[in-house]
Amino acid sequence: MDIEEPKIVDLETLIDSHTDDIDALQTITANHTTDIASNTSDILTKQNLITASTYLNCNSLTTNHLEVNNIISTSQFFDTIVLRRPTGISGASGNNRIGIREIQCWVNGVNIMIDNGLTSMFASWLNKEIDIGPQGASTPSTLAYNNVLEINDTSTGGALSSSGDINNALIIKNIPLTLIIDVQALVLYNRDINNTGQVIVEVGI
Repeated sequence: MDIEEPKIVDLETLIDSHTDDIDALQTITANHTTDIASNTSDILTKQNLITASTYLNCNSLTTNHLEVNNIISTSQFFDTIVLRRPTGISGASGNNRIGIREIQCWVNGVNIMIDNGLTSMFASWLNKEIDIGPQGASTPSTLAYNNVLEINDTSTGGALSSSGDINNALIIKNIPLTLIIDVQALVLYNRDINNTGQVIVEVGI
């Protein structure tokens, strides 16, 4: 300890030399006590505390991912599948019709297209609310998701639209609301017409 005495003395000397500075700092902070208290009060009144009963209003909110109570925003769900021909096939024997034997959508190891109250129709993409009907009574749109691969001929080979219009579409609605990221696979079985296969060429999902 005797060896450290000079250092302790030096420290005391240093503190003594700054006594005036410390006093000045105390004086400054003492003068602002009221302002600090006022600021604290003002800050607390700027925004109500968010509680279970608080409603927040927002003019605009932009986000690529919104999760509430572990549920992701509905923009990432789907309940409709559309098969549509964006371009026609000139001179094809399929005559721009849309025809498929079966479409499946697999989620968690289950084909959700089966027995789930789906509705469907063939329509023109220019007027998606009007059902243009199938090619015949034996080729309704419901055959596209009945979990049966019908025999491969012109009369009972699955679903087939009536029109040869370039804007043909098969619209399947009321699919159970499903997260897109949960889809494991979309499986599409072709429907041939006289073994040409042209009723599915260039069709997009």
